[in-house]
Amino acid sequence: MSKIAFVFPGQGAQHAGMGKEFYERSEKAREIFDLASKATGLDIPALCFEDYTGESAKLETCVSLIASASAAGHKILLFSQFASMLERIRERLLQEGISSHLLVGATPKEERSRMVQAFASDEVPVFLISLKAGGTGLNLTAADIVIHYDPWWNVAAQNQATDRAYRIGQEKPVTVYKLILKDTIEENLLKLQNAKLALAAQVVSEGMVSLGDLSQNELMELFEQNP
Repeated sequence: MSKIAFVFPGQGAQHAGMGKEFYERSEKAREIFDLASKATGLDIPALCFEDYTGESAKLETCVSLIASASAAGHKILLFSQFASMLERIRERLLQEGISSHLLVGATPKEERSRMVQAFASDEVPVFLISLKAGGTGLNLTAADIVIHYDPWWNVAAQNQATDRAYRIGQEKPVTVYKLILKDTIEENLLKLQNAKLALAAQVVSEGMVSLGDLSQNELMELFEQNP
């Protein structure tokens, strides 16, 4: 008898309703959703495909924040792990009449350079950036607001992304927002990030060593511990 496994990469749905077509076409998929409903006591298909408002509420909060900030003359960097989410945010901003630059892994090098240079002087208030594609190597001091749309387990990567605004030449205070949905895996990821930071600080302060002095195995052991 063959066995079927459903594998979902990443840290959650990239957009509300993702997987609906799969659910409708596959009997096995429906069985898995039904099992999940029984295990949690929740109507999982309804949450995912019909009445799910978590992602849209977060998106609307994000758009409202950007609209207020851009109207006040601020420039904004917004980071997400997911290119598809950045596309959705861009479409939603256009509905509000807010233009944006978009940098993802597929962006050609020449276009990437053009957008970075243009952002310093043009009227476009928002730069949407894939965390992996643009988290390092960019100087974007025209921005004074940074938004992290979704958390990543690697807090160092998020901090490096924030540093795109904290570069030589930055003359304004920089405000950083992390958008976290309450009672979701995002909240757990934030707790994990904080626990790892606290643990790392404890190692450095109590052990009188720097993280640079630790071996690769020691670093792996440090970050494999759960809060």
